[in-house]
Amino acid sequence: MSISLSRFSVYKRRSGIYYIGYYLNGRRCWKSTRVTTRPEALKALTRFRELSQDPTRNLSLRDSVSDFLTYSGANHAEKTTRLFRSTLLRILAGAGRCIPV
Repeated sequence: MSISLSRFSVYKRRSGIYYIGYYLNGRRCWKSTRVTTRPEALKALTRFRELSQDPTRNLSLRDSVSDFLTYSGANHAEKTTRLFRSTLLRILAGAGRCIPV
């Protein structure tokens, strides 16, 4: 997923809300700033640029399931965690045939 960093723009729609326009994998995309003034929209653009430059952590499905089950064990009832575990392990088993995990 590559965002073209040199091609950001801020524009206002009829609703009065400002949007950030950018290109993602060669396609034009936009994101609402949820603000109605240009100075606030430019601040949102600055934050968006910073976030788009941060490297993202690539997680496998197996890692995500493991992280979630750790969270679930700390925040849910034991029976609920067991239900999540059995369901997610079945999903992993099925997905393993289709995509590399």
